[in-house]
Amino acid sequence: MDMSYNIWAILVAAVANNVIGALWYGKSFFGRTWMREVGLKESDMPTKFPVKPFAAAIVASLVLGVALAWANAAAGSASLLDGVVVGLIVGIGMGAAITAPHYAFAGRSLKLFLIDQGHSILVVVVMSAIIGLWR
Repeated sequence: MDMSYNIWAILVAAVANNVIGALWYGKSFFGRTWMREVGLKESDMPTKFPVKPFAAAIVASLVLGVALAWANAAAGSASLLDGVVVGLIVGIGMGAAITAPHYAFAGRSLKLFLIDQGHSILVVVVMSAIIGLWR
């Protein structure tokens, strides 16, 4: 089994993750609904660039990229479709399944769960597809 991975694929996938996140949680898509569901108002948003959350997002994207590269290598992915399948398994079978009880016990709404997990699943599938294709 070839466990090597392409660092460029991981970097491109990490960039894709952050672009998708900016769009997904932007005002044109789910940003306003997400803010309402978590109890934030426009006035609660930072006026300066939020360095810590973005730094955390970049580091997390890179960690996720390495984990998905490993998962794709372990699965023997060699195509876009292979990457999509690995992404769906990881995104739904692990990510959403692990997170669902947390939202339920915290009393979070189904709408918030669907927004957040829809984003997570999409990001994992796109990242995994890039990595699976570019092995």
